[in-house]
Amino acid sequence: MRYKRYSANHPTTLEVGDFLLYEVKWTSSDSSIAEVTNCIGVQSFHNRKATLLISVISYQERTVKITGTALNNLTSSCIVTISK
Repeated sequence: MRYKRYSANHPTTLEVGDFLLYEVKWTSSDSSIAEVTNCIGVQSFHNRKATLLISVISYQERTVKITGTALNNLTSSCIVTISK
């Protein structure tokens, strides 16, 4: 597995085996709560689906929605709850 890391302001390009995963742009529903700093790896890849590991900086104890958007406008989101 190969991947390139980019900052939160740039898309992440991931290659897994012979497959090039789409570039992914990361956004937070509220950047005052948390923001994605980069994609740090691929946890799993099966049948053209990948589970990605992302790095998040938290600023407040609350809940935020993190969304990844590919170049073809497909999205995937997760809810992140930040607590002590």
